[in-house]
Parts: sequence; structure tokens; C-alpha cells
Amino acid sequence: MNMKRARFWRNLLLFSALSGAASLPQTHAQEGVSRVGNGAAGPGAAGVPTSEGFAPLSPSPYMPLDAGYNFQRPMPPALPQLQDTLRNSRRDSVGPRFDIGQFLGDRLGVADNDTNFNFLLPYLMGSENDVLFIDGRGVVTQLGQGAASAGLGFRSYDPNINRLYGISGWVDYDQGHQRTYQQAGVSFESLGNWIDFRANGYIPFGTESNLISNANVGSPFFQGSSLLINQRQVTESAYRGFDAEIGGPLPLLGRYGVSGYVGGYWLDAKTDEVAAGPRVRLEANVTDGARVSLTASDDPVFGTNAWVNLNLTLPDGRARRWFRPTEVQDRMFRTVERSYRVQTHTRADL
Repeated sequence: MNMKRARFWRNLLLFSALSGAASLPQTHAQEGVSRVGNGAAGPGAAGVPTSEGFAPLSPSPYMPLDAGYNFQRPMPPALPQLQDTLRNSRRDSVGPRFDIGQFLGDRLGVADNDTNFNFLLPYLMGSENDVLFIDGRGVVTQLGQGAASAGLGFRSYDPNINRLYGISGWVDYDQGHQRTYQQAGVSFESLGNWIDFRANGYIPFGTESNLISNANVGSPFFQGSSLLINQRQVTESAYRGFDAEIGGPLPLLGRYGVSGYVGGYWLDAKTDEVAAGPRVRLEANVTDGARVSLTASDDPVFGTNAWVNLNLTLPDGRARRWFRPTEVQDRMFRTVERSYRVQTHTRADL
């Protein structure tokens, strides 16, 4: 009796459960397809499941969620232009250049060796291809005398043809001779990857000639009714004139930073003879901050001269390039190739 009653109640509960499940709406879907909602909701609406399907919620108050609507990605804040950034970094890297130089040997118009200290202050103008520079130089001669030079110049680099043009003006003050002299100068340069050209002009001002000594030579003698004596006068004169050279990297050696130049000079003085002749020069880049040059000249007044110039740019670190040519644009910050001493000649007359 009890077992029959328990079985009755179990069957009744099972029948009730099956009847409730059969009363729910059935949605038939294709195989492999999952459906969310009954598709009755409009664009931009969302829903929650109910016993009759999905009840739509209120549409978004901001924008309709249309099919295929493209959202705009937010743009990042504007960045500085790359060119200006590079230019500013190059400006920051350009600063004063300090050089130490030494001349050894018989130089044209200069009697003794000297050591020079050079200061070049560049200023980049509208672009990194144009530079205005101030150049100052102090000289100490082998005998302890001094000289000084000051210059103002402008250089412009043309990247289309990889060429550098420069012009500068100078004032030189020289106490390294037996007397003191001053001169004004002007320089022009056109420097490229294969051919360089330089020209310099020199014009002394102030006292250009000095009588150094006037001594009697030998014994007095009669000539007719006059008593005569020979005198030996020594005169020192400052020369005016110009020089020029053309050249470039040498065959085979150019890749190692060796260049050769040929040129000439013409010098004149009010109280001395004209000196004109050829001049050759060899230059080698030992490192990116050290150079060595050898120059030779010949003319009837000064004779044959040969001298060595050692130049060292104070480095901002260890050398990065050994025996390699210098890039054309990097030569914007080199000192101008010219004579920074007043060229003089001493002449003795009887």
C-alpha cells in the first residue's frame, strides 16, 4: 500500500514537469546556427530574455547602432615635425671649435716657427646649410713674440651638388717680425667632393716699410773733391698680394684622406721687388680632428721654401675615423686656409 502511494506521487511530479516544459515556445534553428533573440528588436536595441522571447530595452541615448556603422578612431596628439627635430638637435650639437697648430720650417714671408691657438664660433642661420662664423687666432713665435687675427665669414652648403661656398674678411696684427705690421684680408673658397678652389687677398695698412739699420761699411774715400763712405741700409717691407690653389683627393690615396693642391702667388711691396711663383701643398687627414700638410714654394725674392703645418682640433671624444676623407658639409666648421701672418722681406742695399 505504501509503495503504491509513493509510486503515484512520483509519477505525478514527473508528469507535471513534462507538462511545464511543453508549454514553452519552441524555436527551431538550423544546424550549426546560434540565435540570440527573436529578431524583432530594431537597430540599436538590446533585450533581455522572457517567456515570450526577448523584451527590448530603450535605445541608446547617444547614437543608433546601425549595421555597418564605422566608429572614428581618436587621433593622437600632433607630434613635432621630424625635420625641425633634427634641425634643433643639430643646432644643439654645433658649438665652438678649438684648434692648436704648429708651423715648422722656412715659411714664405715668415722667418721663424710659431704655435697658434684658434677659436671658431659658428652660428647656424635659417637652415643647417648656412653658417655665419667668427674666427679668432693667437700666435706665439719661436722667439716669444706674438700675433693675432680676427675674421668674420659666411659659408653655404648646396646639398644638390654637394658643394660648399664661403667668403670671409680678416684683420691680422703681427709683432713677430723686426717691426709690427697690420693687414686686411679677404678669402673665397669653393669646396666639393672632388675639386677644391681657394683664393686669398692681402692688403697691409699703416706702416708698410721700416728702416731696420743704417751702418757705414768700409773706410771713407775720395771721389773727386768729395769724401764718400759706403752705407748699408737694411729695410723690412710688408707685402701685399694674393694666392690661390686648386686640387682635391689624389688618385689611389684620396680614399685615405690625402689631397693635393697646386697654385701660385703674387706679392708686391712699395720698397722691394715683386715675388711671384708656384706653390704646391699636400694634406692628409690623420683622424677626423688631426691634419698634417706639407707646402713648398719658389720665387726669385724669397727663394725656395718648404714647411709643415700640424693642426689638431680639440676632440669631444676619441677619434672615430682614421685616414678617411672629410665630408663636404663637415668642412663648414674648419678654419680657412690662408696666411694668418703678414708676409715680409728684409732687403739690404749699399
